[in-house]
Amino acid sequence: MIRFAKRLLRARLRLGSLAGAVLLAPALVTALVGAQPVAAQAVVQPLPDPAEARLAEAKQLLARNPRSLEALLSASDAAMRLGDLPGALGFLSTAEGVAPADGRVKAGLASLMLRHNHPLEALRLFAAAERLGAPAAAHAAELGLAHDLLGDNMAAQRFYTQALDQGEGDEVRHRLALSQAIAGNRAASERTLLPLLQRRDLAAYRARAFALAIMGQEDDAVAIAETMLPQRLSIRLAPYLRYMRRLTRAQQAAAVHVGIFPRSDQIGRDSPEIAALAGVAPSAASIGASPGADARLEPTGPVMGSAAPRVAPTPRIDNLPPAGGRLETRAGLSEAFADLGAAGATVSAPVARPGAVDITGFQPPREAPAPPAAATHPARHWVQLATGRDRAALGFDWRRIRREAGGLLDGMQPHLAAWGANSRLLAGPFNQQEAQALVTALAGRSVETFRFSSTAGQEVAPLR
Repeated sequence: MIRFAKRLLRARLRLGSLAGAVLLAPALVTALVGAQPVAAQAVVQPLPDPAEARLAEAKQLLARNPRSLEALLSASDAAMRLGDLPGALGFLSTAEGVAPADGRVKAGLASLMLRHNHPLEALRLFAAAERLGAPAAAHAAELGLAHDLLGDNMAAQRFYTQALDQGEGDEVRHRLALSQAIAGNRAASERTLLPLLQRRDLAAYRARAFALAIMGQEDDAVAIAETMLPQRLSIRLAPYLRYMRRLTRAQQAAAVHVGIFPRSDQIGRDSPEIAALAGVAPSAASIGASPGADARLEPTGPVMGSAAPRVAPTPRIDNLPPAGGRLETRAGLSEAFADLGAAGATVSAPVARPGAVDITGFQPPREAPAPPAAATHPARHWVQLATGRDRAALGFDWRRIRREAGGLLDGMQPHLAAWGANSRLLAGPFNQQEAQALVTALAGRSVETFRFSSTAGQEVAPLR
């Protein structure tokens, strides 16, 4: 088990780069963006990740006692939270040698399998951990991730909610919002993220960008990435945002949670193991049960009406292939999308069959289509200044921001667009270049804004 994880890590490290890894690592995005000034805004020193202090403390304990199981487990968990998977594996390897029958070691290995997008094996390890005395409730957040990676968003959300009830932090709230977006529940996703966005949580902006992309609002997603991330990162991220809605639910979860994006020939196609689970919601207990107990869950024999055999049960961990393409990856931007919409692609001409009727020469009469009605609310570009529920308070915000803008908003009329139970306070409309130019100019006045694109039919009304 440990040897297999090491092989995965070596392959990923050979093919990866830190810049690419940052694209989908929420903690690293927060640290990197927080450490860089945006335009002329004040530079705010980001708070250190608590996992760094935990890792340092664990290392001090290990310096005195290299076989301290508690210190090894704490160090592996902290390293995993910091994105140091090789470090986490090293601590777990030592811990397994110290206490091979400890359920917490199995649970740590399960979490490591999730980072390689092997949710079925992770569920088996979590079940083994529970049999060895590690309570499942302690791993609710990770169990939620496992179910998201299997495309079972409803089960994932139940585990995430349980984890939040137990006091888990913002990372679980990000996962919950993304799971809700993948499941198509836009209102719930926005409600989950709203408190974090209101306090300018950078990882929440990342989650918001991916949620919008998943729900088909790629332009808005890219606009958030361009505004909140350094340019070298937003440029690399934009193509992935534009392909998110083409992925399956399991692929979307893998992309946003563990940074693994499918190769171009796998886009929209789940692996055989996940596809075989369609309509089945596996639990850690059922997957980890003895063969006699769970044999009824594994279909056997030919598919009804066909001689073809069903997909075999998932192989053991030693036989699993490496995980799919990491964003920095196994499949770079050019490689991942090389055969999508390739120039010069042709469609083969139909082959004539004996006795077939050639219908290509027929021209049936057609009614002239009615002229399209003018859009009442066309798609337009805006600059978002604030959000809120009270129109009077938004009017006050407009007057305050206009004063702070030093003339940049003079002569403009404020507008409102619905955003769940709240409203967006907007300036505009503009074309895309004008909107970005105003965002940049306002940043020079220490006024934080970002671009917003209203869709065709979306009502944007003047604030009166």
